[in-house]
Amino acid sequence: MLKQAKIFVLDDPIGSGKPSWSKDQGIRNFFEETFGDRSDLVTVSSKFAEKKQILVSHNPVKIKESIMSLGDLVPDSPLITVYGHGGYHHHTYGFTALALEKIKPIGEVGYVHFDNHNDLGILEPHNYLGCGSFVLKLCKDRGMTPFLIGQYFNKTVTDIFKNAKYVVQNNSYKGEYRILPSGRLPKKFVNELSPNLYLSFDLDLLSDTQINTGYNQGIVTLPQLLTMVKQISKKHNIISADILGFTRENVYYGHETEYYDAKSLLCYSILTAQLKGINQNKINEALNMHQKNKYLKIKDSIKITKNMLI
Repeated sequence: MLKQAKIFVLDDPIGSGKPSWSKDQGIRNFFEETFGDRSDLVTVSSKFAEKKQILVSHNPVKIKESIMSLGDLVPDSPLITVYGHGGYHHHTYGFTALALEKIKPIGEVGYVHFDNHNDLGILEPHNYLGCGSFVLKLCKDRGMTPFLIGQYFNKTVTDIFKNAKYVVQNNSYKGEYRILPSGRLPKKFVNELSPNLYLSFDLDLLSDTQINTGYNQGIVTLPQLLTMVKQISKKHNIISADILGFTRENVYYGHETEYYDAKSLLCYSILTAQLKGINQNKINEALNMHQKNKYLKIKDSIKITKNMLI
């Protein structure tokens, strides 16, 4: 678990073309409202992020430089980096570099990619790194072994990465390993994980009943995902993690929009709490509320999260 980790929350940058956020709907505002009393929360505003050119570049060198420039904001401790739109996932390329610099783990390091897509697209001309084409370069440049958990994976993965291991949920895709109905990963897969791991969560892995991401989503539930996290954390050293995916794009439910926002934000806080190793009974109570209540409001998600952290 990442008990000593700082929770590092970034706003999506201004002028990105993504939806703007009102005060009660932004990820940063939600975390400041719920985790704000904790000494382990660090937040970065959209204006500061834009000034530092955070989450705006597609050049690998600039991505690494911009993320590394945030190093002074956090001590030499693990990070749980939290931000929004999945279109920025390629910035994990920089967050992994920051984690290695901060933690300096001893021994082999693996990269665990929780995602409905493998994001293995080949680096485009002129070093253009995109959200669907960064994992290959990340693992090669960081010397990390790739472990992929999702749905849209096939033999192409092992054709590109001879040492890649992947596990799938959808029965129509033939994977070397398959996620069990309980959410547990095959024991052999877990045993093959590197001793040190960086975890990256694009939550389009989850069903659209759990969170809204604006992308085609998987069929994993939040309880299943937490089961995987607990299973991996028992025997492996998690050096850092990032969580992303929530957006209001492609949500056309009129007055129901807030319900999707509320469930999505609660999904973020529950996963963060699980990574932090917060009281499991409290997490289970919050998880039960997330699963059973379709029509949550933002204020409900704030209250549930605060109760979870008591």
